Amino acid sequence: GSLSLSDALNDPTKANPATVANNWRRDVDVVRATLQTRWRFTDALTFEGGVYLTDDTLFHPIPIVLDNANTTWGGFGRFDWTGQVAGKRADVFFGAYYRQGELDNRVSLNFGGTPSPFLIGSAQQEATGLDLFAEGRLFVTDHLALVAGGSYGRATRDFSDNLNAANDDAITYDWFSPRLGLLWESDDWVQVYANVTRSEEPPIYDSLRNSSFTGLGFVPLETQKAWTGEVGARGRRGPLIWDVTLYRSQVEDELLNYVITPGIPSATFNAGDTIHQGLEAAVDWAITDEAPGGGKLSLRQTYTWSDFSFDGDSVYGDNRLPVIPEHQYRAELKYAHPAGWFVAPSIEWRPKDVFVDYANTLKTPAYTILSLGAGWEDRKS
Repeated sequence: GSLSLSDALNDPTKANPATVANNWRRDVDVVRATLQTRWRFTDALTFEGGVYLTDDTLFHPIPIVLDNANTTWGGFGRFDWTGQVAGKRADVFFGAYYRQGELDNRVSLNFGGTPSPFLIGSAQQEATGLDLFAEGRLFVTDHLALVAGGSYGRATRDFSDNLNAANDDAITYDWFSPRLGLLWESDDWVQVYANVTRSEEPPIYDSLRNSSFTGLGFVPLETQKAWTGEVGARGRRGPLIWDVTLYRSQVEDELLNYVITPGIPSATFNAGDTIHQGLEAAVDWAITDEAPGGGKLSLRQTYTWSDFSFDGDSVYGDNRLPVIPEHQYRAELKYAHPAGWFVAPSIEWRPKDVFVDYANTLKTPAYTILSLGAGWEDRKS
């Protein structure tokens, strides 16, 4: 159960008495199987693909008991081609990704962690997703390429209520997302790039069938849509490897969760316009291959600046979106010995307090986490 900020900081083992009395928990059993392959047909054409199956059960007593059985399966395939078009260097990738899931969902009252004998909810849910994608690069000069691509997406949701057929519903989402960009590439593999991409995301079942909606069928939700522009650079110089990207997304109908009643899973609604912008950077430094004892010393670092906010919302104005920290830094210093053992101290630093609500009235404190990892690899086996 949730705690107040004061209890979370000063008495984190404290529990909500109601959660203890009703034996709240979340028990999940999962089995996964995957088969994947990669074929090289010619020097210019390769294929990578696979299939997968996941079977899981969920027993989740909260104020109500959720007892779910879920099966998900799918497959994917991608072709990569390199060659020439009109005498110019070019490459293309294209493929498809399909997935399907079926869920048997049963809901009952919670009597001290034991389901009541009578169901208050029973339904079958089925969802499918299909993505067809392609992208190509044409080097109009030895170093400059035009990039163009796109993806077609289709998602279906089919709901059958075993207790009330009036709740049955089905919906299909279709969309196309184009992408255009430029790529400059040096002879020593330094790249500078810029692109504009359209994206679209359909609601998941937990959003379409939430506990606060009193109407029949699905909650009337729109897909989340965005235009994203980004510029960046990546490459290697001596002992340094880096990747830096600056981006800005104009998001429409962002799918956000709002807690309507404590203890009841969050309900999802479409926000108005929102903005996601920021910076993502990673730098790896091979400090030395001849550290004391003959080992290798390396430093890995990542930094993110995330400026996410409402854009003129009727209720929250230009408030920051919660939970995502504005600044976050991670670093790991690793010493690896030739005998196979290593030691790696690390740090995770969030230098600013982070809002936890849309009204921007409550913050979770900034923090620093220091960690130490160690291990050994048996290189003779």
